[in-house]
Amino acid sequence: MIDVRLTFCGYLLGAAGLRHLWCDLPYVGVDARAHFDYMKEPHSEGWYVRQAYLQNREVTQYLASLPYAVAFQVAFRAIGECYLVLGIFASLSESANSNGIIVSTAESGRPEDFEFVGFDVSWPNPGFHSFLYQPGFLTAQPESVRDLWASRLNRYGLFPTLELAREFRIECQRVLPGEMDIMGVAMHRIKG
Repeated sequence: MIDVRLTFCGYLLGAAGLRHLWCDLPYVGVDARAHFDYMKEPHSEGWYVRQAYLQNREVTQYLASLPYAVAFQVAFRAIGECYLVLGIFASLSESANSNGIIVSTAESGRPEDFEFVGFDVSWPNPGFHSFLYQPGFLTAQPESVRDLWASRLNRYGLFPTLELAREFRIECQRVLPGEMDIMGVAMHRIKG
C-alpha cells in the first residue's frame, strides 16, 4: 500500500480513447482534458454546451464541483461527444500540508465513486502539460529508453507508483531543468 498526500485540484473532462503519442498504450492523465473547438457550429446545442463548459472551469482549467463535471459529461454525451470525468490531485510540494488529502492505491483507501488510476508528471499549473503524453521529451530519447519507460506504465498509461513517477521526474529534469509536479489521477466510476 502506498499513501501519498496530494492536494485536490479539481475535475476535468478527459477524452476517452486517447493513446500515447510515443508508444502504443492508452493514456488517461492530466493532458487527456477535452480539447474542442469552442466556436464550432455557432448557436447550435453543442456550441452552447461548449460555451457553458468554458465559462464554468476554474482559472486552473478544472471544474470545482463533481455534480458540474457529471452534468457536463451528460450534456456532451447528448450531443454525441463522450468524455471521462477525472479527479486531479497534485503534489504541489512533496511535503504534506493541511490542505492535502490522502489518495491511496490500496482498494480500501479509494473514494467510493472514484478509481485511482496512477501518477503523471507535468509542468505546473496552469498548463499541466504531461511529460508522459507530450511527445517532445520521450521521442527525443533512444528507443531502448522509450521501451524502458513504456514497460513501467500501467494499463492507463500512467505510473502505478509514486517512486516510478519521482524517478521519471528526475530524468526529465536532467534534460529540462525546472519545476515539475507529480499528479495523481482518479477516474470517476459511472454508477448504474
